[in-house]
Amino acid sequence: MLIIQYFLWHYLAAPKEILKIWRNFLIFFWHFFSIGLLFRTFFSPWRRLVLVKRAVGFDIKEFADRIFANLLARFFGALLRSAVILFGLLVESAVLVLGPLFLLIWIFLPLFLIGFIRFGFSGIVISLIIVLLLIRIFFKSYLKQNPWLLFGSIKSLKIEEENFGYLLDAQSTKIIHEALGELLEKQADKLFKGLLKTEEVGKIISRLGLEKSKIQLDSRISLNDLLKNALILARTDLTSKTGKSIRISPGDLFSAFVVLEPDFLSSLSREAGFGKDIKPEDVLDVSAWIRRETEAQEEKKRFWTLDYLLRISGLAKDWAYGFTNTLDRFSFNLTAAVSSQNIEYKLIIYGKAIEAIEQILARAGENNTLLIGEPGVGKREAVLGFTYLVAHGKILPVLEHKRVIELELNSLLAGIQSPGDLKERILRVFNEVEKAGNIILVIDNFHNLVLSGVLDAVLSYLGSRNFQVIGLTDYGNYHKHIEPNSALLKFFEKIEIPELSQSQTLFILENIVSFIEKRAGVLVTYQALKEIIDSAELYIQDTPFPEKAVDLLDEVVVYAATKTKDKIVLPAHVHQLVSLKTGIPTGKITEEAKKELVNLEEEIHRVIINQDEAVKVVADALRRARTGLSGKDRPIGAFLFLGPTGVGKTSLVRALSKIYFGKEERIIRLDMTEFKEDASISNLIGSFKEEKPGILTSAVRERPYTVVLLDEIEKCSKSILNLFLELLDEGRMRDALGRVVSFRNTIIIATSNAGAELIRTSIKEGKDLLQIKAQILDALQSEGVFKPEFLNRFDAVVLFKPLSQEHLLSIAQLMLESLNKRLEKEHESVLVITQELKQKIVELGYDPVYGARPMRRVIQDKIENQIAKKILKGELKKGERIIIKPEGLGAGG
Repeated sequence: MLIIQYFLWHYLAAPKEILKIWRNFLIFFWHFFSIGLLFRTFFSPWRRLVLVKRAVGFDIKEFADRIFANLLARFFGALLRSAVILFGLLVESAVLVLGPLFLLIWIFLPLFLIGFIRFGFSGIVISLIIVLLLIRIFFKSYLKQNPWLLFGSIKSLKIEEENFGYLLDAQSTKIIHEALGELLEKQADKLFKGLLKTEEVGKIISRLGLEKSKIQLDSRISLNDLLKNALILARTDLTSKTGKSIRISPGDLFSAFVVLEPDFLSSLSREAGFGKDIKPEDVLDVSAWIRRETEAQEEKKRFWTLDYLLRISGLAKDWAYGFTNTLDRFSFNLTAAVSSQNIEYKLIIYGKAIEAIEQILARAGENNTLLIGEPGVGKREAVLGFTYLVAHGKILPVLEHKRVIELELNSLLAGIQSPGDLKERILRVFNEVEKAGNIILVIDNFHNLVLSGVLDAVLSYLGSRNFQVIGLTDYGNYHKHIEPNSALLKFFEKIEIPELSQSQTLFILENIVSFIEKRAGVLVTYQALKEIIDSAELYIQDTPFPEKAVDLLDEVVVYAATKTKDKIVLPAHVHQLVSLKTGIPTGKITEEAKKELVNLEEEIHRVIINQDEAVKVVADALRRARTGLSGKDRPIGAFLFLGPTGVGKTSLVRALSKIYFGKEERIIRLDMTEFKEDASISNLIGSFKEEKPGILTSAVRERPYTVVLLDEIEKCSKSILNLFLELLDEGRMRDALGRVVSFRNTIIIATSNAGAELIRTSIKEGKDLLQIKAQILDALQSEGVFKPEFLNRFDAVVLFKPLSQEHLLSIAQLMLESLNKRLEKEHESVLVITQELKQKIVELGYDPVYGARPMRRVIQDKIENQIAKKILKGELKKGERIIIKPEGLGAGG
């Protein structure tokens, strides 16, 4: 049977492949020597070196010189083209003859082998070597593509009346054949053990961050069910992702196990210990990722394929186009850069944009395009994808032989002494671009060229068919500098590049991570990639996908390379790095952190006296945020603190900042009394007209992980209160330049003295604040202080109680203890804290209007000043206990 299959391959399949390879090389050499192009441009001037009439009037000598020079340029071009055409045709002729000759030798090879035997021992050795080589080729090519031919059990294997064996790759065929030899109840286990030995499944397991030796399976599923599921997965997933015919690999069979065995999937998740379960779609995605990598590696080995051959740059393709010496000094050749790169994934992600670029540039007129999108969305990636098509000839005929060149504006502007110098240089560059005839000019930050003062020079070229531009800009600069200029805009077709989705970004990371891994010598797990995307979405708000995920991947790899011995990047490394960058605790909650969160009220009460309700709602909010239960599309928490001055509102804000963000200083404080007028909204969010940044928006963009304190919010204008509605509801707001500013990593606290007198009166009357809370809020709404929709946006509205004498003494204790910590650290001394001293501080510092706030000033003026003088006079000895008598502090007033 195998002999018959060999002869079928030798005389049917192999000759077809030989003819296909022969055709590929005929096409390649025609392409490599640019024979068709050279014939079409045979009499074109060499590199477009032509003289044109410039002087007014007719001069016979000038005319003769011009004609002679132009004829000479054409003659020289024809001479060089003739040489390349002649040599190319000789090579083509050789290939044309060698192809059929090799085919004839192949057909009669068995007869030649028999003939070699007549030459004795040496002939037998030669015949044996050729036979072994043929057998190897037969097994490596034909039987690898049709492995079922080796196993009768596989050839007859049917799933739902379909010949399943024809769909298996070589490894899967062998593993299933071995499994079929076992008892029915042991077939699935045998198959699974065989899968674990394959390289593909090994890579899947490694990417999932698992150890192959620890993976166990006690399967109760039948082999038939497993294969049926593998077939379904192959049809629904693999063909859609690869675009190629179905070939079920060990990775697909492993994925089928995962889908059919939920207990097995749970054990995988426990083994991983990542805090998140491994889902069936995770395994499917990793399997498809490994398949893409394997296919890409296989494609690199198949040098005889037409796609591989056409990637090789040809000769003489630019002889019909002009020199660009000046342009080359100030530019980067994108066509040359991408010709050897495998960036086909960009064609999938940016396919629509690339197709739009191609259609616009292929027009006869108005063939310039402007790519608009925020920095980091991938405008340049779309250009590189388009350039890849140009470099490999997979483009509309009118765009063949084009060179995509990126103009480096910084280099162009370097060394310029005056606007006249700049204009002269730009005109020289643009003139070369137009005369060359095959340049597509890419200009990043196109708005900078508009602002350079040479717009008139640019406009004079944009109407030319031989001058094509791909401009890149962002929305803010487009609306401000380009859109108002109708004379410029009429030459461009606009293409908007939106931010990529998380799934698209994951696809990009999968395609680039191998290059980053090689550089750092690590392996990045699939869960780490997903965590990078989740963390980038949650914690990086000023940069869009995919750039923020790519940047974070780079940083995580470098971080993990120095922190792990086994060089495996896990989600924990992502959490650690993000926590370092943001100051926010992320990732799996440790046992110690759990205890701290449970006892958060006790921790806050160390610095906040009384105010039990306020402490509780803040602690609850922090617990929800840390456990991931709070909404990710809103701020971490939003609270309105109502109560008299000096009762602990600001102190609680500082405590909150230190506990959650690690520092008391992580507070952006705005005195809302400065925003009483509607016009002051520009101070908050900036001014488009004046190009002025906003106080609030710019501060949050610079410090996105912070507490935003809106002090005395009742005193700002109603328009500004309305502005905060969106912020509290969606966790973001737009600044005057149209940029989205995220507040989703902030805690927003608004304070107000509104209702303070009502609160004070109610406390004096012995009423419980919780019982009169609704009454106080109704009063604030009826008086027009706050609207119901504004109050409803907060997670909680908290009433702060006035402080009793006992509370004031406790606050004095806290303030003096804080002073003692500083004294111990700097001078190893302590102040003796007595009840009389605390009472005196309360007597001197408490103010019915300002509460406990003036007490801090009393300690500063009456106590800290005394101690400072003692230190400077040398009267304070190391380890000395400082005693300050209350009567020495003076009298209250």
